[in-house]
Amino acid sequence: MHAAVVVLKEADTELENLLLEAGAESVTFVKCLSTERLSTASAGEEQDGIEWSNFRTVVVTSARALECGSDYLGRMDGLQHLWVVGEKTGEKAKAALQDVSKSKDVRVFGSESGSAGALADLIIDSVRLPLDMPILWLTGPDRRPELPTKLAAASIPLHTFECYRVIPVVDEVALEAEAAAGTVLHVIVYSKHAFPSLRFLVQKQPELRVIAIGPTTASCLVAEGFPVAAVANKPTAASLSAAFKSLLPSRHDCPCSAPSQRE
Repeated sequence: MHAAVVVLKEADTELENLLLEAGAESVTFVKCLSTERLSTASAGEEQDGIEWSNFRTVVVTSARALECGSDYLGRMDGLQHLWVVGEKTGEKAKAALQDVSKSKDVRVFGSESGSAGALADLIIDSVRLPLDMPILWLTGPDRRPELPTKLAAASIPLHTFECYRVIPVVDEVALEAEAAAGTVLHVIVYSKHAFPSLRFLVQKQPELRVIAIGPTTASCLVAEGFPVAAVANKPTAASLSAAFKSLLPSRHDCPCSAPSQRE
């Protein structure tokens, strides 16, 4: 049996290459969710309406939120600053601004940040108070509290706008094929939306090793009864591959399930 990795998300070339370099003999990406972009009307109803032209500064903490919220950027006549988490999201932000003809008017900040908490620190150091309008946070249902908590503590007003919803999906055909391949499965989980897919895999192969993207996801996994074999130090491809590699020396020993669970 060889060490195979199943990643419950869309394909990621960087992560795939790092996992192969770390010792994975195969890497398979299985989509576990779909997103539904909220229309302006439905989003307005849920968020009490928004005067888009009034916002000057926008925060986006994920590529998915940027993809689903890019149309809104074009409606902000006064948009000046766009804060993002990470280099990839920064690159996508610049492309999105170009698509809505705002690349010359809006500056992108925060590409060097690696988390929402770190981004909040950068914003706090840069913003001059008082602000005439709140900062707009384009986000989804899985937002974490670090950014709004830090900004609130610094008296920086933030308006949260949910621009998409998430629908979990289970690709039973793909997951069944992985479970039946006779491999030692290492499953990387990014969010709770992957839990239905993970539950399906556990039913087919109980002795698999779960790797969580971070401590919050790990806690949710444990609360749902899933054993966690490793946790990435940071939510990055490099940290995930390192977490996977840390399991390889004992890959032929007992997998992450406890003995009582295997009996």
